Amino acid sequence: LRLARRLSLAFSTSMMSHARFGTARVVLPSDHRAAEYIDLAASRSERYAHPGALPEIQRGKAIDDAQRRDFTINAIGVRLNGPAGSRGTWIDPCNGLSDLRAGLIRVLHPLSFIDDPTRIFRAVRFAARFGVTIERATLQWLREA
Repeated sequence: LRLARRLSLAFSTSMMSHARFGTARVVLPSDHRAAEYIDLAASRSERYAHPGALPEIQRGKAIDDAQRRDFTINAIGVRLNGPAGSRGTWIDPCNGLSDLRAGLIRVLHPLSFIDDPTRIFRAVRFAARFGVTIERATLQWLREA
């Protein structure tokens, strides 16, 4: 959230934050050519008390955060800290870059759609929006959920 505030000040724009989840969105200036906003999220781990419940959040490491994501392509990160030579490198513990190149939507575990049923809608929306394929096991788990 500190980084989001600093970016917001640097761009002289607004930001919205969700402290409970450790997330923020910084709106970019209207003349910015790359994107309309930047989403930031602190690394965390989460646990679901029961299917469909909001997760219980705890601070975590980058690997914890990657493993809680809905799809492998959403588990890709970029290192922002550490030794100078490692900054800007990919963090990809779930092989999301490989799935991105192959045009595949893949969940991280068989109970992913049970934990969060809204992932079903996101999988279908990604497939339609980006013209990619839902991976075979993921599609089976989606149908079962």
